[in-house]
Formats: sequence, structure tokens, C-alpha cells
Amino acid sequence: MNHHSPEARRGYLCIDGCVQIWPDADFASIPALGVTAYLLTAFDPYVSFRAALKEMSYWHGVVERYPGSLRVALVSGDILAAHDSGRSALILGCQGLNFVSDDLWALDVMHRLGLRVAQLTYNDRNMVADGCLEPGGAGLSGFGRRVVAELSRLGIVLDLSHVGERSSLEAMDATPGPAVISHANPRAVVDSPRNISDAQIRACAAGGGVIGLSPWGPLAWRRPELGRPALEDYIACLEYVIEMVGIDHVGVGTDLSIGTYSATLHAELVQRYPSVFDDYGREVEASAGSPLRYVAGFDDLTRFQAFGGVLASRGYSDDDVRKVLGGNFLRVFSQVWDCPREV
Repeated sequence: MNHHSPEARRGYLCIDGCVQIWPDADFASIPALGVTAYLLTAFDPYVSFRAALKEMSYWHGVVERYPGSLRVALVSGDILAAHDSGRSALILGCQGLNFVSDDLWALDVMHRLGLRVAQLTYNDRNMVADGCLEPGGAGLSGFGRRVVAELSRLGIVLDLSHVGERSSLEAMDATPGPAVISHANPRAVVDSPRNISDAQIRACAAGGGVIGLSPWGPLAWRRPELGRPALEDYIACLEYVIEMVGIDHVGVGTDLSIGTYSATLHAELVQRYPSVFDDYGREVEASAGSPLRYVAGFDDLTRFQAFGGVLASRGYSDDDVRKVLGGNFLRVFSQVWDCPREV
């Protein structure tokens, strides 16, 4: 049987709320990992508009070279079609709007090139808002409010991972549609500055949005004295959110890599954001490419399908498992992409 055939999939339509795909990835074999759609970080958060355009063009070229394995998701039906044909859909997203500078039209250009999810900031302050590691903790700028309105008008999903608490709450209040927090965990369970408050969780759910819980080690490190976090620590994050806002508002955002994570980039991030990286690197594992950087039992994308069985064994219904693994993200994407709204 062809491993890309629909029959080869192990049942669940899975959507990963955050991945990095590197140039040495085996693109033809991506569907064999068992994930239907990946929210891809299409370009570095700090690059110029020109460099971002080049990277967006690169991903279209990749899909053209591997049409039997990949497609770009522009509407929610593209994800369903990928699942039905045994391919994987790439959702082109960004982890920061630095490329916009102060030119709102840049969003329109990027939308035409396939940008479908946009994170406002990456930890720091930009023209739009403050990131989650910005000490001032200011909210949306005036320009940022115009950006949020334009994202809604175009049908680009608002992503509030890495965004400051005040900024994210103001953005969710300003947008008429659902937003996502694609890869973060509750700060009440794991006290990392990259994790999110109860207020952020409740606001995201109140707007119909989805929080993508992440098995990235530093965000799921509930019991540092025990070393590497276990799957149970990740599930504690997931169930905390489920108990607070319900099963309809949770998903999975692994922050895993396909291909080799850039050691140079990792070193830059460690130096730039010690409050997120230092303790875990010192106590558990510092190397970017190590599976020890993720929770035991969810350190590889092939574990995504199997996680459905883990949830089922804990008493979750098949319908609930399907929501967590991809259905909730798909609902939000359908609402925003398929019906952009005038604001």
C-alpha cells in the first residue's frame, strides 16, 4: 500500500499549531509522519519585508516540487482535501509582524502569497504590540489596532503566542473573530514567562478561539526536580485548560522541527531570551536537536497520532479526541479563512 494513501493514515485528522521545517527535511515523506496540516513558521520573525517575500516564495516552490506530498492551505477545504488524498497541508504563518514596519499594505501582499496565520510579536516590542518578554508590558499600539482590523478583514488568523498579556487581551477584545494561541501552556501550571495567564485562556475561549498546548520542554517543565518533563506533565497543562474553558478550545502546537534545527539560530535565541532557555538548558538539555528538549512521549511528530490513543485511554470520547488533535483548529480556520469580514 502506498504510504501516502488515505488508508495509510491512522484515523485522526491532525493539525499541528506550530512547526519549523528546515531545508534538509525529507519533504516527500512528510505525510508519513501522520499529521494532516502544519502551521509552519514561514520566515524568521526579524527579517525585512523583502526577505519575508523570498521565504514565502520558497514554500510555494517546495509544494510545486512535491505535489504528491504537499499542498498549501488557503481555505479550510484544502486541509480536508490533503487528508483525503494522503498529503499534508502547509499553513503559512509568521511569528511576528516586524516585516510590516508601518506599511499596512504589506499584510495584503502577504495574504495574496498565502499567509493565513499571523502572530503579532515574537517576545519583544515592535510597531504593533509588546511581546511577552518585554518588561514594560504595554498593550497594542494605535497602529496595532489597525493591524488587528486588517487581519480580520483579510481573513488571517490572529495568533497571540509570544505576545504580552496586555497586548493579547486588547487584541482579542478588538478582533471580531476567534483568535488562537498556537503554542503555549498555562502559567498556573508551569511558571514560564512564555506561558499564558488564566485571563488569556479565558479571553481566547470566550472569542471562540483555540489554545495549542505545547510539549516543548521548557513550557511543560512542571516538576524541575524530576528532570525532563514526562507526558503526564504535558497532559496536566492540557487538562488544566480543558477544565477551565472546555474541550472545544484546546489543540496541540508541538513546536517540533522537521529536518535539522539551526544550531546558530538556537544559540542566538538562548542568548537573547535567557529567562526562557537557561534553566532547562542547564538542568535537562541545552542542544536544540535533542529529543530531550520535549516531553518524554511527545518528542517526535510520529507521536501525534498515538497521542489520540493516550487521550482515549484517559476516558475522552472519540469526538473529543478529534477536536483536540485537529478539529478545533480546523473550526477556527474555517471561520476566519472562509468568511473574511469587513470591519
